[in-house]
Amino acid sequence: MMHLSIKFWNAWGPAIQSQADAREWAAGERDWGAAGKPDVSHLPAMFRRRLSMQSRMVMAAIRPCAEHCSLKTVRTLFASRWGESEVTAKLLAQMAEGERLSPMDFSLSVHNTAAGLFSIHQENHQANTAIAGGRDTFCYGMVEAASLLHQDPDNPVLLIVSDERLPAIYGEFIDEKQYAYALAMLLTSNEDGIVLRATCEQTPQEAAPDPGTALPDPQAILFLRWLNSDEPALEIRNGRRAWRWERA
Repeated sequence: MMHLSIKFWNAWGPAIQSQADAREWAAGERDWGAAGKPDVSHLPAMFRRRLSMQSRMVMAAIRPCAEHCSLKTVRTLFASRWGESEVTAKLLAQMAEGERLSPMDFSLSVHNTAAGLFSIHQENHQANTAIAGGRDTFCYGMVEAASLLHQDPDNPVLLIVSDERLPAIYGEFIDEKQYAYALAMLLTSNEDGIVLRATCEQTPQEAAPDPGTALPDPQAILFLRWLNSDEPALEIRNGRRAWRWERA
């Protein structure tokens, strides 16, 4: 069983700019939105030009966390199922046409792009982690965060989960509703904030749902909706795995 606390959280979506917006969305009073640009006007212009859409979403989600921790010293964990899909699709199209690849685009197409850009901008010399876990990316990100907190309980972990809407070229791989989102959570090992406990159960193979069954939403979106509800628990199933989150 995992135990951890959310000291602070912030989410970004095309129509989600604050916790209040997220609560309205969770209550069905606001759409998430399909198109919109993150506000990264607080960043230097030279630095902004290097940011992909996903990196912009991440930076916008992280910004309010500065009021609750030192972004220069906090441990960070970046989780994304698809990574820099838009940049990668652009590079693949250029390769198919026999064009020369942009060195900058190539260097910013890796899975830990946002982690690297964040550490450079904030001059954060802490070790950071970039993780991908398929449909379970969010839950595995929380597991990794809980492990880091177990190793060093006195220092919080900033977990950022993000994904873009997949480009059309990847259409055959889409198996859940598409969102452009970034969720940043400052996690601690004490009871400072929203205290959670979680378990993961593995069901027998014969009783497991069809592994090809699409999830209604990405796990991070399901979790955020639950976090802003009055429901005491949330269960997320993915094939043989059943993740259960409860407010302690």
